[in-house]
Amino acid sequence: GYGQPQMNQQMYGQQGYGQGQMNQQMYGQQGYGQPQMNQQYGQQQAKKSSAANDMINGILKNVLGLFKTPADTAGEMVESENMVSGGILIGVNAVVTFVFSLIGLLIMGMDFGPALGRGFYMLVFMIIANIIITAGLFISGGIIFKGGMTFGKAINVSGTIAVYETIAVVVGIVFEIISGILHKVGFLSGIIGGFAYILFAAISIGGILVAAHAAYESLDLDDNNRLYAIIAAVVISIFIITVFDNIAQKIFDSGACAEQVMYYFKHAAEVFGYLDWLS
Repeated sequence: GYGQPQMNQQMYGQQGYGQGQMNQQMYGQQGYGQPQMNQQYGQQQAKKSSAANDMINGILKNVLGLFKTPADTAGEMVESENMVSGGILIGVNAVVTFVFSLIGLLIMGMDFGPALGRGFYMLVFMIIANIIITAGLFISGGIIFKGGMTFGKAINVSGTIAVYETIAVVVGIVFEIISGILHKVGFLSGIIGGFAYILFAAISIGGILVAAHAAYESLDLDDNNRLYAIIAAVVISIFIITVFDNIAQKIFDSGACAEQVMYYFKHAAEVFGYLDWLS
């Protein structure tokens, strides 16, 4: 009789204690794990946000550097082999060209449909042209001459050209439209139009020279073969881009190719004069 209550006390008391301990472990750990999981998720999101901000800041720094210290910045961009940066710059170039081409054509009196078609072609052309340049550099410097030109380096060379080409297109179109608006003041219109063409050509050629220098320095070859590799890349790129644009001119109407779109802007003064005559 004395042992029975003691045994019951031990058995049920321990069972109750164990149950509480088990519940504490199960629910307590579950409750503890939930905030920990949320904290980890928050840390991951913060890291992603920080990485995105760092990438954007890095791209902006490179863009500014291409005008402050072009040779050094272009060289660093190419050697980094960060394809994301080069790809973003190429994408920005295409989008900006599309927007300014579309707005410019609308200002010059073109209907929205044809203007949108030509603007969209410029977007596609810029993307394909940069892909061709990337491929030309990779084939020449990486495969034919075996100079260590990787696809990542080639994309960043194209991205470097894209930065200058973006500025050249914006400046060229804006100044040509100003020239067209001032078409009644023939002398001034001619000066501004000529200045627009010079700026466009100078910025574009300058960008090509900066990118070519960076590509040249990145090649693991002697000086002569470096030069041959760059020349081969330029020839390959220009040839394929020209063929592509001419095919587009044959497939679509004569105005839907890059050469004709830029030619239209170049003769903005004549276009505005024609619109005045119609009215």
